[in-house]
Amino acid sequence: MNQFKYTIFLIFTICLNIYSQDYIKSLPENFLLVRLKTNEKLIQYYIKNGDVNSANREKLKIKELNNEIMSSFKKNWTLSPVYFFYSNYTEEIKKGNFKSVFHDKPNKNINNFDTNILNKKPVIVYFGYPQGKIKFDALVISNFKLEQLEKPYPKYVRTFKGLGFLKRSTDRVVNILNKKVKWYYDNK
Repeated sequence: MNQFKYTIFLIFTICLNIYSQDYIKSLPENFLLVRLKTNEKLIQYYIKNGDVNSANREKLKIKELNNEIMSSFKKNWTLSPVYFFYSNYTEEIKKGNFKSVFHDKPNKNINNFDTNILNKKPVIVYFGYPQGKIKFDALVISNFKLEQLEKPYPKYVRTFKGLGFLKRSTDRVVNILNKKVKWYYDNK
């Protein structure tokens, strides 16, 4: 009986590996989707409590951060086309609705050529906490359902946010992720 359970587990693991491997291997023909932050709940909290100045400061801070992220990906990501979406559209993206996705500017609609690319299942990256017991800031790589990829695939790049002189710039983090995924793609 134990040998049967072990065999089933082994088959399941191999199938999971094949699925994930195909997912990463198809990245150059597919596209990368980057989730940008909105901090809507915090902004709404400030507005609800009458602190409009703090709400405006937060909006400006998030806009600058998102511009930095977009610039870093445009400059450092070389493996596939890069598209962006705001975090308040996460549920739509999980369902395969890519109407809120943009390439250069948030108000710029995607043309018909780009829409054909979006029929595929993207790899999604976001700045946040990776799944697991230990929480730290990182650029996390996940599938289109925002499920973090498992070993041996690249899972994240630490930002070292809050660790003073060890903190990595957004450019550096994106560059490291690009190198990790490229190495995996070239060597597997």
